[in-house]
Amino acid sequence: MQLIHKLEQIFPGGLDIASMASAMGVKSKRITDPSEIKDSIHWAFSLGEPVV
Repeated sequence: MQLIHKLEQIFPGGLDIASMASAMGVKSKRITDPSEIKDSIHWAFSLGEPVV
């Protein structure tokens, strides 16, 4: 529980992994609709690069 509290202090807006990865040059795609999952997986594999 202390770890979670500490993380909330460090990252008050939450941990946005996609934004962090994008800032490091990793391609990312935000999925807002569950129906997009299949197409996003195909997109990720077609790139042949790390994606989030």
